[in-house]
Amino acid sequence: PKGFHLHVFNSAYFALSAGNYEEALRQYEAIPEETEVDINGLQRYLHEIYERKKESAFLFAEGYTVYRWKNKEDGISILREFVENGGPQMLVTKAKDLIGTV
Repeated sequence: PKGFHLHVFNSAYFALSAGNYEEALRQYEAIPEETEVDINGLQRYLHEIYERKKESAFLFAEGYTVYRWKNKEDGISILREFVENGGPQMLVTKAKDLIGTV
């Protein structure tokens, strides 16, 4: 069904908001590569949250989402920005791992 995995993306969002990065990553990794969720809309939303709150975890979320479900090169670009700006160590490590695979 369309948007079937949206609740998992929402769970990841709330985990990020609470600073529970391990849980957020677990939620993201549970989502298959093929999903009917509107990734463009999700990307815009995550970017808006990052711009408004200036919480780096949401820049990571934007980059990770783009990397996994839209375009690896664009995702890497966002993840590089996240790493350069700094953020929670667990997320920086994950971003560096992804950047290193390309």
